[in-house]
Amino acid sequence: MTLPQIYSAPEIPVLENLQKKFTDYQNFKNNTPIVIDYGSETCRAGWATEEDPRLTFQNIVSKFKTKKSAFKNSILVGNDVYSDPLAYPNYRSPYDNGIVNNFDLVENTLDYIFVILGINTESIEHPIVMTEPLANLYASRKCMNELLFECYSTSSVAYGIDSLWSYYYNTQNLNINPNEDSIIISTGNYFTNIIPVFSGKPQIQHAVRINVGGNSMADFMLRLIQTKYPSLPVKINDYQSKLLTYNHTYFANDYAESLECSLNKNNLSNFDHIIQFPYKTISVIEKSQEEIEQQAEKRKENAKNLQRIAVRVRQEKLEKKGTEKIELLELLDEINKLDELDSSHAIKIKSLLKQNDFYSKKEIEDEVKKIEATLKRARDKDLGIDPNENKEPHKFDLIDIPDDQLNAEDLKEKRKQKLIKANIDARERMRLAKIEEQKKMDQEKKKDNELKKNNFDFWLTQIKNKRQAILDKIDSKKNLKSELSNRRSHASQQRMKNIADLASNETPSTGTRRKRQEDSDDNFGQDDSDWNVYLDISKDNLDEDDNPEAELIQINELLFENDPEYLKNLDNKARDEIENKILYRFYSGNLEAILTDTAVPKEHSFNTSNVGDITETGDSADDNKIITDLDLNDDKNIDSLPNNGAFGLKNEVDEINELTARGNQIHLNVERIRAPEVLFDPSIMGVDQAGLVEAIENIWKKFPKKSLSFTNNIFATGLGFTNIPGFKDRLKKDLTSIFPVDTDINIKLGNTLGNDAWKGAALWSRTLFEGSENSDYVRSLQSNSITRKQYEEYGSEYLQEHLYSNMYYKQQN
Repeated sequence: MTLPQIYSAPEIPVLENLQKKFTDYQNFKNNTPIVIDYGSETCRAGWATEEDPRLTFQNIVSKFKTKKSAFKNSILVGNDVYSDPLAYPNYRSPYDNGIVNNFDLVENTLDYIFVILGINTESIEHPIVMTEPLANLYASRKCMNELLFECYSTSSVAYGIDSLWSYYYNTQNLNINPNEDSIIISTGNYFTNIIPVFSGKPQIQHAVRINVGGNSMADFMLRLIQTKYPSLPVKINDYQSKLLTYNHTYFANDYAESLECSLNKNNLSNFDHIIQFPYKTISVIEKSQEEIEQQAEKRKENAKNLQRIAVRVRQEKLEKKGTEKIELLELLDEINKLDELDSSHAIKIKSLLKQNDFYSKKEIEDEVKKIEATLKRARDKDLGIDPNENKEPHKFDLIDIPDDQLNAEDLKEKRKQKLIKANIDARERMRLAKIEEQKKMDQEKKKDNELKKNNFDFWLTQIKNKRQAILDKIDSKKNLKSELSNRRSHASQQRMKNIADLASNETPSTGTRRKRQEDSDDNFGQDDSDWNVYLDISKDNLDEDDNPEAELIQINELLFENDPEYLKNLDNKARDEIENKILYRFYSGNLEAILTDTAVPKEHSFNTSNVGDITETGDSADDNKIITDLDLNDDKNIDSLPNNGAFGLKNEVDEINELTARGNQIHLNVERIRAPEVLFDPSIMGVDQAGLVEAIENIWKKFPKKSLSFTNNIFATGLGFTNIPGFKDRLKKDLTSIFPVDTDINIKLGNTLGNDAWKGAALWSRTLFEGSENSDYVRSLQSNSITRKQYEEYGSEYLQEHLYSNMYYKQQN
């Protein structure tokens, strides 16, 4: 069996340093536009004159309180959130379901951008070029305009759709003719948009939106994992689910076929990805011979000290007993003297007895006898005298005398002698029974050894049959327990019937008292089988003295000594039976099954060859192990685990570590193709919409007179699904099935999927600058932007349209 590949679970990053400010602002004071790609997942910002954005950070803001800030609100933006462990659990996003809604966080983000870029003026004296979602809400744009013009006093703002600017940038790099028909597929974090382009002009009014994005895919993956492993010890957060989705999923070329063969045992080793989460391990410390000898010497010294302490404590107890005896004898002498003087001292005697917690003189005498017996046993033990050596035998002289010939004292003694004799007789019977049983066992063992010696194969067959009989007995006990727990089962109904019969038989009869006494005697119990009725009605009717599990262990030990391959084959067969089940492969992949009850004895059965190599996608997988050391030579550690001894301890520790590791693993197999499939079939996650291919087909059918020229320019952008492996091939395959035969389908992906929108906006801004003076450039840019004058004249919802912007519809009062 090939070793499985294990991937380390992603962890939330920890940053030591915050983002540093740029100090070259003086180079950009001359009306250089600031380009901001305000995405729902990542925000990018920089100067339009540069090729790449200066800032790229996760679009999140965290507000929290710490001791460092004297419990005042601290605000961290972007990747700086990962620099403080208290910041990440409290982060929020300016977006709410794909719409910019939390403008207090937007203000924090813009403050962060302008400060890091080094802007040190009271107002932002630069034009701003900013991306916005397709069909952005007027309310969202209104708040953004108010924030930029009222709070930052910017000169102008140009809004454009991120996917259109990405398309504009890539027409320069992917040999796309800007005057031809195209289809733009934008897979964002919340939505997937399809925008047709006819003769180089985007047809926003015919665009289609699917409410499925990269965030939907990650959420769906998280739900699948939580449903599959409801008792996983660790909690998977949103950050981990996103990385698991983007690092381990791919688009299947044929989803139905891949799903059918995904759990095939032959393909599972490559298809199944094991994700290992942190867990604690137990390790065994093996000491050198010198350390073992030192520890043994230390143990001996400790034992001697304990013996000395025990001798001292025992001597102190004996001395205390001796002192107590002297005090009791003195008390007894005083009572005797008072008793001899006069009977009038009875009150004084009672007072003495009460002061010493006694009720009578005889009680004191009995206590003295007990102390003397204790002291005598101690002296005999010190002298090595057997306590039973001079012990007088019990007398049973009153047992055979009739009771009418004995007085009350003798009758009491007679009852005592009967009890002692019955106890002695019972012990003797038990001793004789043990001897008889031992003789019988010795004879059977002798007979068994002779059979083993003379006819080994027949003997081995008998042992195997006996083992099978024990297994059948164990199974029948389990089945009976299961049936009794189900009130509809035959065994449970039979039990209730027996209870009802007993209840009906105990109904009191009518008639005189004498008649009832005669009727009540039904001779129950004379036959031993009568008592079986209580076994029938009892749920705990299994014989506790009968222990087939212990017998099975002995039989397995015997078989392992004589035919180990037979037991190994049984275990392998049991493992194969488990591993061939679809559900096992779904939950545990291609890992070797660990049997709870092995035929091979435990100390010989555990095999660590299937633990596997660990391959990390981030940090080392070994970092996920928190090691707890066990001292191999510590008796407490050895006794706390079964199979005492070094060999047994190692096996048990290895097995515990293996089971702990598996308990903190998840297996991604079906989920690897199911999670991204929501783009082509949103109904998988409960979204009642058409998939990507159907949406493109609907756009094509709206324009039957148009040629299929746009199929030669299908442009895909965005980090939602486009960067998932297999996207391009799957899309081309599915589009081939809906378009006419021999249709040329050419799918092109953006060069830099993450930065294309920012680069397109910067390129668009720079293009307006080419061939013009600075003042002309400002006027040219402002003709495509919302100026302060337009903002004050048309209102905060106003949008200045251009080729790559949303459409503006004037709201009716």
